[in-house]
Amino acid sequence: MNPTRADIAHRAVWLINPDESMRSACINAVHVALVQLTITDADLRYMARRQSKRAKRATDRLQKALKRLQAVLADPELPDDVRNAFPRPWTGPDVIGIRETDQLLTDWLNRADAALIRKEKLRQPKAMRKLVAAEQAFYLLKRFNRKIAITKGSPFCRLAALLNGTPKADFQFPCREVSNRLREQH
Repeated sequence: MNPTRADIAHRAVWLINPDESMRSACINAVHVALVQLTITDADLRYMARRQSKRAKRATDRLQKALKRLQAVLADPELPDDVRNAFPRPWTGPDVIGIRETDQLLTDWLNRADAALIRKEKLRQPKAMRKLVAAEQAFYLLKRFNRKIAITKGSPFCRLAALLNGTPKADFQFPCREVSNRLREQH
């Protein structure tokens, strides 16, 4: 049985254990953290798909097609009415000049080139989600002035696991990584 967002929020508040006067603010903060995790999860899945081999192959095919189109449009034998058949989206179907068409193709090529140049290795979405859950747990504990310990079974690690939706998971490694990074910033 999957716990509801309200169940998770109440368990999280119990782990954070804020002062009684801050309990409702804590519940709200936990709900915000859960919404943030949901949004981040969607972003991580999108980035994983975007960085996949299939996406890179499709982008490569588009880049090659745009270069071929650019070469064809540069051919002096191509009639002007055919060359000008590529209107800018913001001007409607009006006839435009070759400079505008060339600029559009250049912009599209730059975007495709940028997508292909990205070589950084992204972490798996599950690993990134764990780090985001640990960040949210860190911020929640900091906000309500609670101790942040990175021991197995500590409220920090248990809260991160709970926010991630895996309450029994060991979150020492993600919590340590997040704690080291965020403590340097603060």
